[in-house]
Amino acid sequence: MNNFEQEREILKQSTEILENLYGRFEVDDRQEDSPDAAILVKTDGGFDSKIGIEITCIDKPKDLRYQNDNKFARSTLCKLDAKKAHLVKKQGIELDKNYLYDGAVRKLKKYNSYKNSNKFSEIILIIFSDIMSFEEFNSEHYALQWARYRFHSENFPYDKVILTNKDTGKSELVYNIKDDTPPKPEIDSKETNNKIITSMHLPIGETHNVRNLAKKKPILPKK
Repeated sequence: MNNFEQEREILKQSTEILENLYGRFEVDDRQEDSPDAAILVKTDGGFDSKIGIEITCIDKPKDLRYQNDNKFARSTLCKLDAKKAHLVKKQGIELDKNYLYDGAVRKLKKYNSYKNSNKFSEIILIIFSDIMSFEEFNSEHYALQWARYRFHSENFPYDKVILTNKDTGKSELVYNIKDDTPPKPEIDSKETNNKIITSMHLPIGETHNVRNLAKKKPILPKK
């Protein structure tokens, strides 16, 4: 799946929350870049407004490059004994209270050019993660709560920010520029959690101790 296909899939997964926010709409198939998508909001008389949508993954690029480099992994596995279990990849992902906000703010510099085009009545941001779950954003260092607070307190210019789970389609409105600033989260953790993600080759028809396998050094270490 290329970037455009992934963006369209995220947009599709966000349909329900977009309908809740804007009512009936159609995707503008002509809008594919700068920003990534747009929807045409319907009224009884036709189309009332056009919403520009930027779509981005909030995970760190270096973590994604390592996780998604399957071509090199396959070429390496071809040289190994396929009948044995192998720990192919292993990386620790640092999750702190700013993980969600820091990933979203990377799209800040694109906002002005979209706004100055005068093509859109609103410009919103849809964010997703290939690595972290909704539950982790809510529980680990309150990353979701801190993002809500920082979007408001630092005057984030996008009209709305939506967090979408690309696997389940669950979406949540994280930020609406028209809302009041929420209270600053009471828990201010300086800590980070290290989420370990592994990729393994496990021959079919055999029993494997994946816990012990995960303790080994990966064949393809993260550089």
